[in-house]
Amino acid sequence: MKPDQSNLPRVAVLIDAENLSHNYSADILAKLDLIYGRSSEIRVYGSKSACKGWMKKLHPRCAKRKSPPETGKKKNRTDIMLIMDAMRMQHRDGFTHFWIASSDADFVLLAHGIRKDKGKATILAEKKAKKSLKGSGNDFVLLQPVATSAGKSARPKAA
Repeated sequence: MKPDQSNLPRVAVLIDAENLSHNYSADILAKLDLIYGRSSEIRVYGSKSACKGWMKKLHPRCAKRKSPPETGKKKNRTDIMLIMDAMRMQHRDGFTHFWIASSDADFVLLAHGIRKDKGKATILAEKKAKKSLKGSGNDFVLLQPVATSAGKSARPKAA
């Protein structure tokens, strides 16, 4: 018999693939499983090439790739898409907990907005993240780099 999960919060994991290496996927999933046991939705935001590594590692968790249209200016369009989805998920779809995986300080206002509307925002970021991002959510989770076969820490490509 499966345990009753109806009382668990609806958790959305929103990953900025253009800012964070897929080498953090195991760390994110381990922390998620430890705290909630599951997520309701995992979305990976970025270009097809930025999302490729994430989708390979998250496929068993049924992650969804979200890429902005390839029109207009490229600056911040992935960030805007993530922010719009988060607000829609909170207000229309009933999500209450958001894990925002990025070291990009552009998400400070998103975390504040989620909290203002009675949601819970957890920021998952690298040590290099700005103090304003680290303090913007209800919680901050420091992501641990995974050593590569060459013995160096995995770093994301510049977006």
